[in-house]
Amino acid sequence: MKFKLASIIAFFRSSRRNLFIGVGGLVIIGVIGLFGVLEITSQPIFCNSCHYISPYYQQWKNSTHNKVPCLECHAKPGFASYLRRKFVALHEVVSTITGKFPPRPHAEVDDASCLRKGCHETRLLKGKVNFKGVTFDHTPHLTQERRGRKLRCTSCHAQMVMGRHIAVTEEVCFLCHFKGRMQTPEAKTSAFCLKCHTVRDTAITIRNTSETFNHKDYSGANVQCRYCHNDVVRGDGPVPKVMCFQCHDQPENLAKFDDIAFIHENHITKHKVECYMCHAEIEHSINSSHSVSSEKNVASCSQCHGNRHFPTEQLYAGTGARGIGTAVSPMFRAHVACIGCHRATGPDTSSFSNNHFPRADVSACVDCHGSDGKGFLKDWQEQVNKALAAASSALAKAQVSPAIVKNDSARKIFEDAKYNIEFVKAAYGVHNLEYSLSILENSKARLEKIAGKK
Repeated sequence: MKFKLASIIAFFRSSRRNLFIGVGGLVIIGVIGLFGVLEITSQPIFCNSCHYISPYYQQWKNSTHNKVPCLECHAKPGFASYLRRKFVALHEVVSTITGKFPPRPHAEVDDASCLRKGCHETRLLKGKVNFKGVTFDHTPHLTQERRGRKLRCTSCHAQMVMGRHIAVTEEVCFLCHFKGRMQTPEAKTSAFCLKCHTVRDTAITIRNTSETFNHKDYSGANVQCRYCHNDVVRGDGPVPKVMCFQCHDQPENLAKFDDIAFIHENHITKHKVECYMCHAEIEHSINSSHSVSSEKNVASCSQCHGNRHFPTEQLYAGTGARGIGTAVSPMFRAHVACIGCHRATGPDTSSFSNNHFPRADVSACVDCHGSDGKGFLKDWQEQVNKALAAASSALAKAQVSPAIVKNDSARKIFEDAKYNIEFVKAAYGVHNLEYSLSILENSKARLEKIAGKK
């Protein structure tokens, strides 16, 4: 009996030990398996298995972050945040399987993920950097409010550039810097431009010419950036209320439309909502078009006057005459706008929208060209007036010629020459000296040929 009891006790002890070993082994295998699953499901290739994420995976693969696993960015630092994000991902998998996944995937990257050790932890200490020729400093943008808004890393590094992952898009910069500001007195000064841009001391070649230009030579106090770089900002980034319906259909949410502070805090500071989801785009670039018919023509007088000075605008751009090839003014090629020469008499240029239009000021020539520019305007006027007088005299003689009555070809030449002479008068030939003289000389020669016919 004593032997049997001892055997039974030994058996139970052995079984319990085996049970503990077995359970312990299963726990270890489970933990290893769990970590294996966590590791596998943390790999970008696993994310790519979902067709919703595939475009983002391809963008990531072609980006500078293609060595960084997804969760390094999409989960805050710390194991708890890592597990929390895995549960969210599990929910997304279930939603995908059940067909309830939202049609527009949305993810937020916390600043702590960007600034974690081994990534961009020293970004705020690096100071100014060069971004496409513009000076930029991360520190004030992330540590101070900008226009009353608290920004995040992803406020600028946005997911809105096709084919790129977390790329800086200039449209965000333009919206923040120009929205509601372009009609202010500050925006009319060079100081406004120089907050971002620097005056480069390098010679550049003007488009389609062999002439060189150095900004440093024209950076004096009397030469404003807008004298040449006019119409470089287009649009004001309005927010149509209909844009709200992309995400909201609750009356209580739509009622907050006019609460600008609340809208920006919730969409920019608390959550990652792309600016373009609400705002129309603001364009900022040097318009290289030389077509006077373009609404965006950088030197277009019609920005202020409609088509009141359309002949002048055409002449400046080197077009408009009949039967004469184009000859673009060098200053037009350099994007010198009307206000570069026609200076307003006061600090406010509102007179451009009235009937009064400021005359060209010789001081403008001196500001850009130095003392040599003092005689430019007078010399040009004398050359144009002399050529106009000669062409007009030829016109008067040709007008009594029998050829314009008998000969259709001669009559066409006469009408074109008459139009061209009136065109140069109306456009004030000094706006494009070379083109004006060419028009008048050509017209004079053709009219003289008609006058000699019988």
